[in-house]
Amino acid sequence: MTTTSTATAASSFREMLPRVYELKAMVSDPSHPDAYFQDFEDGLEKYKTKLQAFVKLERQLAVLADDAWSDLKERAAIHLISQTRGQGRGWQPLFDVFSEARGFGYLVSIGCTGVHFIKRTKGKTPDLGAMLNDRALLCEVKTLNISKDEAEKRHRISNGEVIAGKTSLHVDDGFLAKLTATLAHAVEQLDGRDPEREARRIIFTVVHFDDWVGDYQPEYFAQMDAHLLRNPVESAELVFCAGSNLFERTFTMRSATILSD
Repeated sequence: MTTTSTATAASSFREMLPRVYELKAMVSDPSHPDAYFQDFEDGLEKYKTKLQAFVKLERQLAVLADDAWSDLKERAAIHLISQTRGQGRGWQPLFDVFSEARGFGYLVSIGCTGVHFIKRTKGKTPDLGAMLNDRALLCEVKTLNISKDEAEKRHRISNGEVIAGKTSLHVDDGFLAKLTATLAHAVEQLDGRDPEREARRIIFTVVHFDDWVGDYQPEYFAQMDAHLLRNPVESAELVFCAGSNLFERTFTMRSATILSD
């Protein structure tokens, strides 16, 4: 039964999060156990951090022009019922789509005009196109997600298993290899649209570390920086964004631009 207070809260959240609620309305089967937005208003009321996270997401979505929002919304809707939750990855593909909104917002923030999603084709294509200072700009958005081991651990915890927590002080060689491969693939996507490499080119990467609290993120980014200085990407500018930054730290890299939000 919906109470007056519940209805009032829902109305308030809807006004606060209009584009988030547009996505919520697109869930094909809200009662599905793997559907996103379950007990949504209750969670927003009870947990301040959850509300803050969705306010932040709303800001990222609000930057999108109407046509770009329609494009991203249709692609996000496919993932509103998770196919990966049983693997400990929750709605990872959905948040991979949201990473593109963050990339879009970054291009707007640096003064780009005509920012748009590039139509997907069977060939290699970057995600975003724009103009900056009368020069074409292309941007490929990537997401580095948690490791398989971390995903499996989170899945076991969600099933009620008690597991002692242990977080590495350093990223391992596997992570750095994944970083190299991800950036190389991004260059291929950019080359698919710009084989002569005449445009300004950006690889925008959202990074989700196994350390979700963020205690060791400064060390992780320092290791990434050292790795990229030894193995530079010559054909594109690099921009990194922390998937979560609970302590609102500011990071720096010599090899890349890094965003704290």
